[in-house]
Amino acid sequence: MNNNTIALKKHEIPFMSNSEIITHYKTIKPIKRINGTSYYLRELTDIELTEVSYTWVAKDDTFHEVDYNQLSVIKEIKVLHKYDHFELFKPSVGEVISQIPKELLNIVVAFEIIKYSTPANDFTFYSEEFDAGLHVSIVKLYSKKE
Repeated sequence: MNNNTIALKKHEIPFMSNSEIITHYKTIKPIKRINGTSYYLRELTDIELTEVSYTWVAKDDTFHEVDYNQLSVIKEIKVLHKYDHFELFKPSVGEVISQIPKELLNIVVAFEIIKYSTPANDFTFYSEEFDAGLHVSIVKLYSKKE
């Protein structure tokens, strides 16, 4: 059996339709950290949810600061992200939402990438994922504080 086939099947981003991603995005928002401050982004378009790196969205007047006192950490998860070039980390909202455990999709209100792989620091640790054309991130999931 071809080992590459096993590695690729072992490391795949689960499929979620664009309409499902759009539906979940209505209640699950990405958090972006800029110069030590965390922000909720402006409202993203349907195409931006799946075709654009949300971490590359430029800050504007519609960003608003995250109040962590309103959030509770649920857990941290490992998330896979496809890449065109191994040195460019370009995560989409859709990639993250599609990998949130199904039982948490109705609880999660926000997520934040707290660490991501690069060839310089994690190539050995995530070599199978890199070989499959994927970056790896660690994502913190949040619910509303009760």
